[in-house]
Amino acid sequence: MLVESTELRGQHVRLRPVHRNDYEWLYRISLSQDAGFRWRYKGMTPGPEEFVHNLWKGVLCQFVPETIGSGKPVGLVTAFDANHQDGWAHLGVISTPETRGTGLAVEGVGLLIDYLFKMWRFRKVYFSTLDYNLEQFETELTRVAAKEGLLRDHSFFNGRFWDMHVFAISSASWSGFQNVKSQVVERFVNLSDKDRLVDKVLTFDEFLTGLSEFHLNSGMEIDASTDLVSDLNWDSIEMLCVLDAIAMMAGKNEIELDAVPKNIGELYRCYCLAVQEPITK
Repeated sequence: MLVESTELRGQHVRLRPVHRNDYEWLYRISLSQDAGFRWRYKGMTPGPEEFVHNLWKGVLCQFVPETIGSGKPVGLVTAFDANHQDGWAHLGVISTPETRGTGLAVEGVGLLIDYLFKMWRFRKVYFSTLDYNLEQFETELTRVAAKEGLLRDHSFFNGRFWDMHVFAISSASWSGFQNVKSQVVERFVNLSDKDRLVDKVLTFDEFLTGLSEFHLNSGMEIDASTDLVSDLNWDSIEMLCVLDAIAMMAGKNEIELDAVPKNIGELYRCYCLAVQEPITK
């Protein structure tokens, strides 16, 4: 009987085990001003030894997602507090500040979910998030996860209390991360024009046309300065799918980011770098 492998590789990142030399940068981002409040400590400053102990406390498995091209770490994904009798586990994720918003860590989460459902007989994978984290990935969330709980005024931060949202991903409805992602990509690019798009280097206007009207037809004038977050409201999941779409338009399997794109112009630059052609506008 042919047994399917459990390869921990996606289109942009692969998962690798946590090494001892990861502890320093994981400690740094876990306590950083930019990302620390999104993670478990929320202002506390544990010592390095306590941090390493907590890093493995209750963990079933955890990995560092790293970019396929350069091997650059983009964060940490972890499965913890597993209940094998009842068939569920919890997951968590933290991104490095420089890659937050790109969706690369989201791909790591998807690969981890694939891994959990292949390796153990889990019925559900739970994850919990506070209000101020939810906006990073809420647009496509309901397509893959069911909201099963709301803990009102659960956590205090920045002078106020925040609600905690509890979601569950079911093994019965999970079709694999690549399938889930492909369904979203179809709404970003007119797939019927795929062959036409990859046969040439697109100008800036052609690049905009290649992206679907679902996200760019907002009634506003789109130009190079259009901000991906404040103007278009793209979150991490959408950004990951946009990167997939750009790779497809460039005829590549993946693209390597040298910086997080902030606007349409920088997104077009990513495309130009992917096709290794000078920017034409």
